[in-house]
Amino acid sequence: MAAQYLISLQVKYQQDATDVHRSLRWLAPELSHAELTLTEDASGLRTWGGVVDRDTFEWLADAWDLEDGSHAYAFDGTEFDTEGWTPIACVSLSVSECDPVEHQLARTAA
Repeated sequence: MAAQYLISLQVKYQQDATDVHRSLRWLAPELSHAELTLTEDASGLRTWGGVVDRDTFEWLADAWDLEDGSHAYAFDGTEFDTEGWTPIACVSLSVSECDPVEHQLARTAA
């Protein structure tokens, strides 16, 4: 089985962020085709999570300058600046390699 990664992407937005800016397609187009689950809590924290294949992870890793393997990352909103303004307060990204059993469990839970 090809390598797969469990991804959790948590985003806290500025109050004036538009629906476009709050989309995964705007934030991480590399993940927009992945079947990630979206949850949002009462404070507005959005979390996308799920399993991606190696090619998807490598595309994301290249675009976001990530290391290979399991890591946790934190980004502040300035890294998503658009024309002197950022719709994002902060982002946290957790990546861990899945073994085949973990992958099956993650798919079953989704």
